Formats: sequence, C-alpha cells, structure tokens
Amino acid sequence: MRYKHRPLAFACYAPEGASSGATPPEGGDSGGNANAGGGDPNPDGGRAPEEPLTFDQLLASNRDYQSEFDRKVTQALTKARQTWDREQAENRDEAKRLEKMTATERAQYQLSKDKATLEQERADRKRYPAVNPIESYSKYIEYPEFQEYIAKHISPEWIEKVNEIKTRMLRGKEISEQINILGDDGVPVEYHVTFWKSELIDFVILQQDAFDAIDAVTPLQRQEFMLDRVVNVCRSEFKFDTFLEVMDYFKKMINIFKQMNYSEYESDQFKKFNTELDELLKERIEN
Repeated sequence: MRYKHRPLAFACYAPEGASSGATPPEGGDSGGNANAGGGDPNPDGGRAPEEPLTFDQLLASNRDYQSEFDRKVTQALTKARQTWDREQAENRDEAKRLEKMTATERAQYQLSKDKATLEQERADRKRYPAVNPIESYSKYIEYPEFQEYIAKHISPEWIEKVNEIKTRMLRGKEISEQINILGDDGVPVEYHVTFWKSELIDFVILQQDAFDAIDAVTPLQRQEFMLDRVVNVCRSEFKFDTFLEVMDYFKKMINIFKQMNYSEYESDQFKKFNTELDELLKERIEN
C-alpha cells in the first residue's frame, strides 16, 4: 500500500493596493499630524484636488464617447442574441434527430458528442479529464434501460444524486460568472458557499489522476461511498461570516477528500482521512 500526500495548489491573490501598513506623508509624523516637521499640508495653495470623472460623466462630456459606447453595447447584445437563437435551433434539431434514433443509435451519438466536449479552458486549468462536466454523458441517465441497470447494480438513488450534482455544477458556474463581474464582495456569502460546493464536486468526483494506480481505477463501491460523502456535504448548511472563511474552509476539505482518493479504499490511511473530514465538518455545520 502506498500513500501520496498531494496538497492542492490554490492561487490566492491580495486586492490591489493592499499593504501591511500605511506610509506617513512626507514631512509629517505617523500619528496623523500633517504639519509636523514643517510640512505644507496643502502645497497647491488651498486648491482642492480635482475629483476623477465618473463613467457617466465621462460619457456625457463627449458625444463621440457616448456614441461609441452605445455602438459596442448594441453590437454585444446583437451577438448574444444571435448565439442564443443558433443554440436554440441546434437543440430543437437535435431533439428531432434523437426521437428517430434507437437506444443504440442514441448511445453512439452521445458518445461521439462527448468526445467533442473536451474544453481547452478546462485543460489549461489542469482539470482532468478535460471534459465539460455539465454536457458530458448528461443524456445517458435519461434512458430507461440505463436507469434500470444503475438502480439494480449500484443504488436506486444514484440517478437522483447524479442529477443533483449536475444542477449544483450548473449553479456554481452561474455564480462564478456573477463573481467575476461583481467581485467577491458583490455577492452574498451564501453564493460563495454554493460555488465552493460545486468546486468540491469537481475536484473530488469529476477529476481523476490517470497517473495514480488507485485514483485511475475506482471500483463501484468506492464511487458510491465518495459520492454519498460529497452529496451529504453539499446538502449541509454552513455558517460563515466572510467569503475568505468559505474559501479557506473548503480548500481544507478538498485536500482531505483528495487524500482519500489517493488512499486505498477502507485502508487505515483512508479511514484516518475520513475521520479528519468528520472533525472538519463539525467545525462549521449548523445543527
């Protein structure tokens, strides 16, 4: 048996302008007395510094700016509408084709489609397999013959849990886009919890290390156990005050789960990490 300790490498960024302390002005002291040492508190002779223009004021100051801004917004909206119309038309055409296919033909079609869902962005982020976690194999669970097989050989609740994590991944993607636009402080803390639950699913369930003998080949029993653990975490309510607390807490949790993925199922190491996970969950889960 071998044990690999592979902590995840997360990149943390400090906000621009952040520093460990303030620098006192020239000729002044650090106690807030701007005139200490003979410095002139207003070298411009009493004239207040000009306030920078707001975005609306900048547009109003020049008619060409407003025209260019309106042109770019219209262009972006038109492109978005065209993309949406094209995707809707493709979905309707696909639905019509699927209705005419047999179960075997649908499976073959879905397999060929899955092979085309490799995402360069996901590969660039070193998330492997680099397959779209929302699109890939999403239609298999709709086939009655597949549902019957899974219910018999794994669990009657398996399909429900798969649909749940798919919904959570989709919601996490939506929140990620909102955070990118509004900033970390621009969304409620609960949004960050939802986002990091989707990250937990991604790192623990969807990603796989093909170079590790244990993680590369996962038996059904282990898959069921790990999925149940992750789903139970996602269904739990947590208490946090800031988004930084959410991020730090879920990073710790993901690292423990990853060590479980690298440990032989039901080994002493596996049980050790499982116990550590229980202790970590007790810190934040609301009763």
